[in-house]
Amino acid sequence: LRTAYMPFKGYNFEDGVIISESAAKKLTSSHVTKKDTALSARLTLGKRKFIHQFPHAFNKKQLTNVDDSGTVRVGSKVNPGDPLILVMSDPFAGGEKSRLSSIRKGKARSFSDKSVAWSGDTPGVVTDVVKTGDNITVYVKTEEAAQQGDKLVGRHGNKGIITRILPDSQMPYKMVGEDKQHMDILLNPMGVPGRINLGQILETAASKISDKKGKPYTVKNFEAGKDYLEDLKSELSDLEISDKEELINPDTGKPYKQKVMIGDQYILKLRHQIRKKMKGRA
Repeated sequence: LRTAYMPFKGYNFEDGVIISESAAKKLTSSHVTKKDTALSARLTLGKRKFIHQFPHAFNKKQLTNVDDSGTVRVGSKVNPGDPLILVMSDPFAGGEKSRLSSIRKGKARSFSDKSVAWSGDTPGVVTDVVKTGDNITVYVKTEEAAQQGDKLVGRHGNKGIITRILPDSQMPYKMVGEDKQHMDILLNPMGVPGRINLGQILETAASKISDKKGKPYTVKNFEAGKDYLEDLKSELSDLEISDKEELINPDTGKPYKQKVMIGDQYILKLRHQIRKKMKGRA
Protein backbone atom coordinates (compact mmCIF):
# COMPACT_ATOMS: atom_id res chain seq x y z
CA LEU A 1 0.00 0.00 0.00
CA ARG A 2 1.11 3.59 -0.62
CA THR A 3 2.13 4.63 2.87
CA ALA A 4 2.64 8.04 4.43
CA TYR A 5 4.00 8.69 7.93
CA MET A 6 1.99 11.63 9.21
CA PRO A 7 -0.63 12.48 11.84
CA PHE A 8 -4.01 13.24 10.28
CA LYS A 9 -6.82 15.02 12.15
CA GLY A 10 -6.18 12.87 15.22
CA TYR A 11 -7.69 9.79 13.56
CA ASN A 12 -4.40 7.85 13.66
CA PHE A 13 -3.45 8.64 17.25
CA GLU A 14 -1.06 6.04 18.74
CA ASP A 15 -1.99 2.66 17.16
CA GLY A 16 -4.79 4.08 15.05
CA VAL A 17 -4.49 3.62 11.27
CA ILE A 18 -6.30 5.46 8.48
CA ILE A 19 -6.87 3.73 5.16
CA SER A 20 -8.60 4.71 1.93
CA GLU A 21 -11.61 2.96 0.43
CA SER A 22 -9.33 1.60 -2.30
CA ALA A 23 -7.03 0.11 0.34
CA ALA A 24 -10.01 -1.47 2.12
CA LYS A 25 -10.86 -3.28 -1.13
CA LYS A 26 -7.23 -4.36 -1.60
CA LEU A 27 -7.36 -5.84 1.91
CA THR A 28 -10.31 -8.08 1.02
CA SER A 29 -10.02 -11.57 2.53
CA SER A 30 -11.82 -14.88 1.93
CA HIS A 31 -13.75 -16.61 4.72
CA VAL A 32 -15.76 -19.82 5.00
CA THR A 33 -18.54 -19.97 7.60
CA LYS A 34 -20.54 -23.06 8.47
CA LYS A 35 -24.18 -23.07 9.50
CA ASP A 36 -25.76 -26.29 10.71
CA THR A 37 -28.73 -27.87 12.41
CA ALA A 38 -29.42 -31.28 13.97
CA LEU A 39 -32.69 -32.96 12.97
CA SER A 40 -34.81 -34.85 15.48
CA ALA A 41 -38.30 -36.34 15.82
CA ARG A 42 -39.63 -32.87 16.57
CA LEU A 43 -37.91 -31.09 13.69
CA THR A 44 -39.44 -31.28 10.22
CA LEU A 45 -37.38 -30.48 7.13
CA GLY A 46 -39.07 -29.59 3.85
CA LYS A 47 -39.76 -26.62 1.60
CA ARG A 48 -43.48 -27.13 0.89
CA LYS A 49 -44.39 -27.89 4.49
CA PHE A 50 -42.44 -24.89 5.73
CA ILE A 51 -44.04 -22.47 3.25
CA HIS A 52 -47.49 -23.80 4.20
CA GLN A 53 -46.87 -23.08 7.89
CA PHE A 54 -44.86 -19.86 7.46
CA PRO A 55 -45.87 -18.23 4.16
CA HIS A 56 -44.41 -14.85 5.10
CA ALA A 57 -41.10 -15.93 6.69
CA PHE A 58 -39.23 -15.48 3.38
CA ASN A 59 -40.23 -13.91 0.08
CA LYS A 60 -40.49 -15.78 -3.22
CA LYS A 61 -37.09 -14.57 -4.48
CA GLN A 62 -35.33 -15.75 -1.32
CA LEU A 63 -36.83 -19.23 -1.67
CA THR A 64 -35.68 -19.79 -5.28
CA ASN A 65 -32.27 -21.06 -4.11
CA VAL A 66 -33.81 -23.69 -1.80
CA ASP A 67 -34.55 -27.17 -3.19
CA ASP A 68 -37.64 -29.27 -2.37
CA SER A 69 -35.86 -30.98 0.53
CA GLY A 70 -35.55 -27.62 2.30
CA THR A 71 -31.80 -26.98 1.91
CA VAL A 72 -30.07 -24.30 -0.14
CA ARG A 73 -28.45 -25.40 -3.42
CA VAL A 74 -24.67 -25.52 -3.80
CA GLY A 75 -23.44 -22.54 -5.82
CA SER A 76 -26.27 -20.25 -4.71
CA LYS A 77 -25.47 -16.63 -3.87
CA VAL A 78 -27.03 -15.74 -0.51
CA ASN A 79 -27.65 -12.29 0.91
CA PRO A 80 -28.03 -11.48 4.63
CA GLY A 81 -31.34 -12.96 5.81
CA ASP A 82 -31.68 -15.54 3.02
CA PRO A 83 -32.71 -19.09 4.08
CA LEU A 84 -30.16 -21.91 4.18
CA ILE A 85 -32.15 -24.70 5.87
CA LEU A 86 -35.95 -24.69 6.18
CA VAL A 87 -36.78 -26.45 9.43
CA MET A 88 -39.78 -26.19 11.75
CA SER A 89 -40.43 -27.71 15.15
CA ASP A 90 -43.52 -29.74 16.10
CA PRO A 91 -43.92 -29.50 19.89
CA PHE A 92 -46.23 -32.55 19.92
CA ALA A 93 -43.97 -35.00 18.09
CA GLY A 94 -42.57 -37.91 20.11
CA GLY A 95 -42.85 -38.97 23.75
CA GLU A 96 -45.47 -37.78 26.21
CA LYS A 97 -46.44 -34.79 24.09
CA SER A 98 -47.24 -37.11 21.18
CA ARG A 99 -49.83 -38.89 23.32
CA LEU A 100 -51.24 -35.55 24.41
CA SER A 101 -51.60 -34.56 20.76
CA SER A 102 -54.10 -37.39 20.20
CA ILE A 103 -56.39 -35.67 22.71
CA ARG A 104 -55.95 -32.35 20.89
CA LYS A 105 -56.79 -33.68 17.41
CA GLY A 106 -59.46 -31.08 16.92
CA LYS A 107 -57.03 -28.23 17.47
CA ALA A 108 -54.53 -27.00 14.86
CA ARG A 109 -50.91 -27.95 15.59
CA SER A 110 -48.67 -24.98 16.32
CA PHE A 111 -45.27 -25.27 14.63
CA SER A 112 -42.25 -23.13 15.52
CA ASP A 113 -39.95 -21.60 12.90
CA LYS A 114 -36.47 -23.10 13.42
CA SER A 115 -35.09 -22.19 9.99
CA VAL A 116 -31.40 -21.37 9.56
CA ALA A 117 -30.70 -18.18 7.59
CA TRP A 118 -27.50 -16.51 6.41
CA SER A 119 -26.57 -14.11 9.21
CA GLY A 120 -23.38 -12.65 7.71
CA ASP A 121 -22.97 -8.95 6.98
CA THR A 122 -21.92 -9.52 3.37
CA PRO A 123 -23.29 -11.69 0.53
CA GLY A 124 -21.78 -15.16 0.21
CA VAL A 125 -21.72 -18.22 -2.03
CA VAL A 126 -22.75 -21.69 -0.84
CA THR A 127 -19.76 -23.93 -1.49
CA ASP A 128 -21.04 -27.19 0.03
CA VAL A 129 -24.02 -28.83 1.74
CA VAL A 130 -23.16 -31.87 3.84
CA LYS A 131 -25.78 -34.25 5.23
CA THR A 132 -24.47 -36.80 7.74
CA GLY A 133 -27.10 -38.70 9.66
CA ASP A 134 -29.36 -36.16 11.33
CA ASN A 135 -26.96 -33.25 10.81
CA ILE A 136 -27.11 -30.79 7.93
CA THR A 137 -24.17 -28.39 7.47
CA VAL A 138 -24.04 -25.55 4.94
CA TYR A 139 -20.73 -23.85 4.08
CA VAL A 140 -20.82 -20.25 2.87
CA LYS A 141 -17.79 -18.46 1.40
CA THR A 142 -17.54 -14.67 1.64
CA GLU A 143 -15.16 -12.01 0.32
CA GLU A 144 -14.87 -9.33 3.01
CA ALA A 145 -13.18 -5.95 2.59
CA ALA A 146 -11.39 -4.38 5.56
CA GLN A 147 -13.69 -2.70 8.06
CA GLN A 148 -13.23 -0.01 10.68
CA GLY A 149 -11.91 -1.77 13.79
CA ASP A 150 -10.02 -4.53 11.93
CA LYS A 151 -6.36 -5.14 12.76
CA LEU A 152 -3.55 -4.51 10.30
CA VAL A 153 0.12 -5.42 10.56
CA GLY A 154 3.28 -4.82 8.57
CA ARG A 155 6.23 -7.16 8.15
CA HIS A 156 7.95 -5.78 11.24
CA GLY A 157 5.34 -6.38 13.94
CA ASN A 158 3.91 -2.88 13.47
CA LYS A 159 0.28 -3.54 14.35
CA GLY A 160 -2.58 -1.07 14.28
CA ILE A 161 -6.36 -0.73 14.35
CA ILE A 162 -8.29 0.80 11.46
CA THR A 163 -9.91 3.91 12.94
CA ARG A 164 -11.17 5.48 9.71
CA ILE A 165 -11.83 4.36 6.14
CA LEU A 166 -11.90 7.54 4.09
CA PRO A 167 -12.93 8.11 0.47
CA ASP A 168 -9.86 8.32 -1.76
CA SER A 169 -10.61 12.01 -2.42
CA GLN A 170 -10.22 12.79 1.31
CA MET A 171 -6.74 11.27 1.58
CA PRO A 172 -3.56 13.35 1.16
CA TYR A 173 -2.10 13.00 -2.32
CA LYS A 174 0.93 13.75 -4.44
CA MET A 175 0.97 14.89 -8.04
CA VAL A 176 2.41 12.49 -10.61
CA GLY A 177 2.41 14.55 -13.76
CA GLU A 178 -1.16 15.84 -13.96
CA ASP A 179 -2.63 12.93 -11.97
CA LYS A 180 -3.42 12.84 -8.27
CA GLN A 181 -1.96 9.82 -6.49
CA HIS A 182 -3.80 9.41 -3.19
CA MET A 183 -2.21 7.65 -0.24
CA ASP A 184 -3.59 4.23 0.75
CA ILE A 185 -2.63 4.27 4.44
CA LEU A 186 -1.54 6.90 6.97
CA LEU A 187 0.62 5.78 9.89
CA ASN A 188 1.45 7.94 12.88
CA PRO A 189 5.23 8.51 12.99
CA MET A 190 5.13 8.36 16.81
CA GLY A 191 4.23 4.68 16.53
CA VAL A 192 7.70 3.87 15.15
CA PRO A 193 9.84 4.76 18.19
CA GLY A 194 7.00 3.78 20.52
CA ARG A 195 7.00 0.17 19.33
CA ILE A 196 10.62 0.20 18.13
CA ASN A 197 9.60 -1.04 14.67
CA LEU A 198 12.39 0.72 12.81
CA GLY A 199 12.42 -1.88 10.03
CA GLN A 200 9.22 -0.48 8.53
CA ILE A 201 10.95 2.85 7.86
CA LEU A 202 13.75 1.07 6.01
CA GLU A 203 11.22 -0.98 4.03
CA THR A 204 9.36 2.15 2.96
CA ALA A 205 12.60 3.78 1.79
CA ALA A 206 13.72 0.61 0.02
CA SER A 207 10.47 0.60 -1.99
CA LYS A 208 11.50 3.87 -3.63
CA ILE A 209 14.81 2.36 -4.69
CA SER A 210 12.92 -0.66 -6.05
CA ASP A 211 10.57 1.61 -8.04
CA LYS A 212 13.46 3.60 -9.46
CA LYS A 213 15.44 0.52 -10.53
CA GLY A 214 12.35 -1.37 -11.69
CA LYS A 215 13.24 -4.57 -9.84
CA PRO A 216 12.70 -6.08 -6.37
CA TYR A 217 14.86 -4.85 -3.52
CA THR A 218 16.25 -7.98 -1.88
CA VAL A 219 17.59 -8.13 1.66
CA LYS A 220 19.56 -10.80 3.44
CA ASN A 221 18.33 -10.65 7.02
CA PHE A 222 20.83 -10.26 9.89
CA GLU A 223 23.80 -10.10 7.53
CA ALA A 224 26.96 -9.72 9.63
CA GLY A 225 28.70 -6.37 9.44
CA LYS A 226 26.03 -4.78 7.22
CA ASP A 227 24.62 -1.34 8.05
CA TYR A 228 21.21 -1.35 6.33
CA LEU A 229 20.49 2.28 7.22
CA GLU A 230 23.69 3.67 5.73
CA ASP A 231 23.35 1.47 2.64
CA LEU A 232 19.83 2.80 2.01
CA LYS A 233 20.93 6.39 2.49
CA SER A 234 23.78 5.83 0.05
CA GLU A 235 21.55 4.23 -2.59
CA LEU A 236 18.92 6.97 -2.29
CA SER A 237 21.67 9.54 -2.77
CA ASP A 238 23.17 7.72 -5.76
CA LEU A 239 19.76 7.55 -7.46
CA GLU A 240 19.05 11.20 -6.58
CA ILE A 241 15.74 10.39 -4.87
CA SER A 242 14.44 11.30 -1.41
CA ASP A 243 12.46 9.32 1.12
CA LYS A 244 10.35 12.47 1.73
CA GLU A 245 8.05 14.11 -0.79
CA GLU A 246 5.59 16.94 -1.03
CA LEU A 247 2.05 15.91 -0.13
CA ILE A 248 -1.04 18.00 -0.75
CA ASN A 249 -3.77 18.62 1.81
CA PRO A 250 -7.05 17.31 0.33
CA ASP A 251 -9.06 19.98 2.20
CA THR A 252 -7.15 23.02 0.94
CA GLY A 253 -5.48 21.77 -2.21
CA LYS A 254 -2.21 23.25 -0.95
CA PRO A 255 1.01 21.41 -0.02
CA TYR A 256 1.80 20.73 3.62
CA LYS A 257 4.55 22.96 5.05
CA GLN A 258 6.84 20.00 5.65
CA LYS A 259 7.65 17.16 3.30
CA VAL A 260 6.37 13.72 4.34
CA MET A 261 8.02 10.31 4.22
CA ILE A 262 6.07 8.18 1.76
CA GLY A 263 6.63 4.91 -0.05
CA ASP A 264 5.19 1.44 -0.50
CA GLN A 265 4.84 -1.00 2.37
CA TYR A 266 3.52 -4.54 2.70
CA ILE A 267 0.39 -4.54 4.87
CA LEU A 268 -1.59 -7.60 5.95
CA LYS A 269 -5.03 -7.87 7.52
CA LEU A 270 -5.06 -10.09 10.60
CA ARG A 271 -7.73 -12.70 11.21
CA HIS A 272 -9.00 -10.67 14.19
CA GLN A 273 -11.92 -9.01 12.42
CA ILE A 274 -13.98 -6.56 14.43
CA ARG A 275 -17.31 -8.26 13.67
CA LYS A 276 -16.03 -11.44 15.33
CA LYS A 277 -14.84 -9.48 18.37
CA MET A 278 -18.15 -7.86 19.27
CA LYS A 279 -19.46 -9.33 22.52
CA GLY A 280 -22.17 -8.34 24.98
CA ARG A 281 -19.66 -6.56 27.18
CA ALA A 282 -18.65 -4.35 24.26
